[in-house]
Amino acid sequence: MKELADKYPDLVTLKSSQEMYGLPTAGNSNDCPFEAESGCKNWILTIEDSVSHPTGSGSYKELPEILLSGALHGDERVGPTVVVETAVLMLDSANCEAERDESRRQSCMSDLGNRGIDDFERQWLAFCVASRRIIVLPTANALGYFRGQRMEGNYDPNRDFPFDLRDYSTCMRTVAGRTINEIFRDHLIQLSFTYHAGMESIAYEWGNPTYYDGSKSPDDVAQNEISRGFSDFGGSFQTSPVYKYGDMNALVYPVRGGMEDWAYAASWDTSLTKPCTPSSVNGQYAPEKTTYGPSTLRAFNILVETSDRKTPNWNTLGTTEDVFNPQSQGNGHISRNIKLATMMVDVVQPYTRLLAVEDAALPNDIVPERVHLSCVENDAVNVSQEKKVVQIKWTVGGGFSVDETSLVYGKWTDFAGKIKCFSQPTQERLNTLLATETIKQTSTQTGRTRWHQDGATPIGGSDFPPGPIFSAAVDLNDFEGGDTIAVFAVAKLDQSWKEQPNSFAPNVPPQSHVVNARTNPDWYHTSESGMIVQGRQHWVSVPVTLVIADDDEAPSTPTEPISPVTSAPVTSAPVTSPPVTSSPVTSSPVTSPPVTSPPVTSPPVTSPPVTSPPVTSPPVTSPPVTSAPTPSQFPSTPNGCVPFSEDTESFREFLRQKFVVPCINSKCFTGRSGRERDCDWVNESKSKRCPYHNMKCPVTCGAC
Repeated sequence: MKELADKYPDLVTLKSSQEMYGLPTAGNSNDCPFEAESGCKNWILTIEDSVSHPTGSGSYKELPEILLSGALHGDERVGPTVVVETAVLMLDSANCEAERDESRRQSCMSDLGNRGIDDFERQWLAFCVASRRIIVLPTANALGYFRGQRMEGNYDPNRDFPFDLRDYSTCMRTVAGRTINEIFRDHLIQLSFTYHAGMESIAYEWGNPTYYDGSKSPDDVAQNEISRGFSDFGGSFQTSPVYKYGDMNALVYPVRGGMEDWAYAASWDTSLTKPCTPSSVNGQYAPEKTTYGPSTLRAFNILVETSDRKTPNWNTLGTTEDVFNPQSQGNGHISRNIKLATMMVDVVQPYTRLLAVEDAALPNDIVPERVHLSCVENDAVNVSQEKKVVQIKWTVGGGFSVDETSLVYGKWTDFAGKIKCFSQPTQERLNTLLATETIKQTSTQTGRTRWHQDGATPIGGSDFPPGPIFSAAVDLNDFEGGDTIAVFAVAKLDQSWKEQPNSFAPNVPPQSHVVNARTNPDWYHTSESGMIVQGRQHWVSVPVTLVIADDDEAPSTPTEPISPVTSAPVTSAPVTSPPVTSSPVTSSPVTSPPVTSPPVTSPPVTSPPVTSPPVTSPPVTSPPVTSAPTPSQFPSTPNGCVPFSEDTESFREFLRQKFVVPCINSKCFTGRSGRERDCDWVNESKSKRCPYHNMKCPVTCGAC
């Protein structure tokens, strides 16, 4: 974990709960001797994009949050390796997608491809890192993990939470329990995995004696669908069928003081919780630490019983190669739970992404470590005035059922100040926009995401990422040359999660953040540290801008992407990039970590670090001062204006050969129509004329 934090400082922070929350270590001087202090620390790895979401910013506060917790019982060995390997895979993918140096980018893409991660999977994992906060707690019970024991000393951490207890002086006695309590107090966790072993199943709330009468939870519909999706995606292998799934009371057994029910309900089912008053075990712990407000504990905290054996045989663990391939021979206890973890990161929040305008593929709109441009400049495509209908494709993810989706479009002036590019509008603001006469909307469509039990629909083919591929026509008849048109995809997902089973308790509506965040626009919760969960029903994509070209700006093809000068290099477009061919699986199987392994060291099987190839390209030399061109050196019109060239690349080559540099700053030029244009004409509409004319040498008037 230390290696990950050092390697990816803009994406990872690594701190102990002792440093963050002032908790004591567990154990004595004989335990965890690799630590500087006596006893075992509880290390927390947080994955978040600090460049795109600076600390304290609005987007930082609104990131959906996930917890991946391993080894609450120290002798159950699969979980720690799962969560660290998941972090390695996601961070390697995110860093590669963010890489600006082309040679290093090609190197890391090749490395990931050799590990079985194709272009679509790399881009998907990078998107997840750039748009979520993932909290990784590999060894919640660090002492038990070091000793190879279930307990933390004399206490069971999974009976240490203040929910459905008979005696509240018996909770929060473990450092493991306090660490998890502090994490939940600090965040608004929506989804969480707690990894255990001793059987094979995926189980959710309820799992306590009070509701051991067959009652389901108020959120049972969503819990069941999500867990079924996990079971399907995890798959099976030779020694293990697909995971069974269901509520803990029915599938596992009820417990008092369990982490799962506490994390789900202690903020709203207040009849079953009280503040803890532990004795001086591990020092005093203030009762107000377990006095919860209405927002803190509303997570689906899903129990994964990873394997029948607490330390499975090495040849059943699987490999980290080709992990997402359902036909892979390398599936096993660890590899299938890596799949579950990445799926959880995806489904925590719905999203929609524009993929293509006609046959022009759009670059990824959410890329890690990017300071985003304005909405208008983010993705822009020139469209000829002759083109009256433009076909646009998009996808929807982060859920299961697509209840409705469509395109919304209009002039940017109609959207100005009413919608943000990289954050979601409130439901009220979106409804106001949709009711505006000048804002247009295509017919609504329905479908299913890749996680639905019946598979994705509509299907887009191998040139598109996994998931549904929707398509609709944008009618441009009401627009004219010079207009800039904003196009957004909008989607509503999983409204069936508002439904409830025949028998559930207590008699309240769905109470979880993850359900209400996508079904209830009135849902609004904040944490003590300022994190926010805002409910909505519709999810809006990052937009694309259609620039209706006038006579001098009409592209030689009906649609032509614009690449703004200030944008980061365009990544491989998902529609046209062929998948990277995976090499044969040659890596050694994942091995279970030994009992004495320190919790913060790298897990047994890690992919080799990406090494940048040596720089072999010749150094860039500056052209001689005497070779710099001036407008008078160009072939020109009688008035001295530089001619427009239909064949941009040939014109650039002419400039390279004659003048060394490919572009100059000219005062005037001749447009496609034959009219002479000058700086004032460009400056009249920089937002649409600069990007276009910057792609056609020469650069005009320095305005671009």
